[in-house]
Amino acid sequence: MNEAIAYLLEEHRAARRVLDTARRALAPFDPVRLKRALLFLKYMMDRVHHAEEEDGLFAALLEHASGSDRTQVEEMMAQHGKGHAHLKTAEHLLGEVEAGSETAGAALAGAVADYVDFTLRHMRFEEQAVFPLAERVLPGSQAAQLLEQFARTRALLISARDYQLYLDFAQDPGRVETMVAGPAPQPPEDAATRVIQSGRILHTTGAHRTVLFAQPHKGGATLNHYLVIDGPSGILIHPGSRAHHPQLKAGVQQHLENGRLDYLFTTGVDLDPAGLSSWLMDTDADLLTAASELPSLLGLESERCHPVPEEGGILALGRSDLAILPAPFLPDPRGHQLYDPLSKTLYTGELASTSHGPAQLSDGLGEHAAVIKEEHQRRVPSQAAVQAWLRMVRGLDVRIVAPRRGPIYLGEGVVAELWALLEATPGGADRLRERLELPTRPFAPGAKPNAG
Repeated sequence: MNEAIAYLLEEHRAARRVLDTARRALAPFDPVRLKRALLFLKYMMDRVHHAEEEDGLFAALLEHASGSDRTQVEEMMAQHGKGHAHLKTAEHLLGEVEAGSETAGAALAGAVADYVDFTLRHMRFEEQAVFPLAERVLPGSQAAQLLEQFARTRALLISARDYQLYLDFAQDPGRVETMVAGPAPQPPEDAATRVIQSGRILHTTGAHRTVLFAQPHKGGATLNHYLVIDGPSGILIHPGSRAHHPQLKAGVQQHLENGRLDYLFTTGVDLDPAGLSSWLMDTDADLLTAASELPSLLGLESERCHPVPEEGGILALGRSDLAILPAPFLPDPRGHQLYDPLSKTLYTGELASTSHGPAQLSDGLGEHAAVIKEEHQRRVPSQAAVQAWLRMVRGLDVRIVAPRRGPIYLGEGVVAELWALLEATPGGADRLRERLELPTRPFAPGAKPNAG
């Protein structure tokens, strides 16, 4: 584990040098040096470093930690969103100063100081609490996996050339010529980036259309993001993580053309606060979520975060109406789904999701049936709850089932096949009698299971 922590600590050291440069650039005021310091902090730390932590270290810790340890990790993720907000404020005020504002200078100095102090406290807590937690609860063998995940995340967000330019700048931030203050560094052009950005049209009816953005994920699975557009208005379902925010945002903007993104919609409360913060800071969209505590968690304006009622409701999008359905078992008791009557699509969230398999369009369950059944038994608590849900959705004309992960199912035949499978599959609580037994087998942590 030491190697993975050492990698993150090296990026912390680079950030401290640049944070010091940002503070020093305030007096005497040096706008060129300050702008380049903020560029480093925006693209290397806020975009790349935080995504490395969230997709790698924090994701691993959330699988192993519990109680107060888990709360610490979740707080660090929320602080990434708050730091992003501080940095955006400093950038905005610097732009006003450069445009000739005579009143923005004092506010800029305060915003930069707030951001520097906040980030230094954040890194110090990670180093004193979160990194030692990783050493304590993660197996040493996971260090290599984390380093590989860091590399995958970094490759999605920035080219090797740009990454090295920023590292060179951090080594000597006083020499402003070591980094060109030009456009945002671009991620490498690879197949995954092209898939996320281009999107795939699932349905079109006049000015109403649905676009799928399939994000390759570990283990061969895909995370599905859906953009529903009606005239000039759009809603993004499953906004996703900070790591893929730039690519997904580019794809959304391409399909919206001159329209606007009105809403972000989450099907449950198992979400990525830092990713949502990126969307809320970079767009004017409002967030629709069951997680009413998000505004205070992220330090965002509460008027843009709208708690969805437990019973759901009818949402106007352009000239069409979408139905927000209650789904209090997927897997959070505050979960929701979305139904689009024009495309006849039901966005089911975790229901019918699979942890492996591409986002292919399928007119039959085939080999996916066994995987859906296995994950359904693991995630859904009660067969009775699903049967009640089925009584509700069978009153809808559903032709497309669009889960959060894995294949999308098209056609009345496969929808009926899926409903029958879910209706007959017991949930977790239904299987307690066969699962709750006193243990008889030895447990040796780290030991490989015996063959056979």
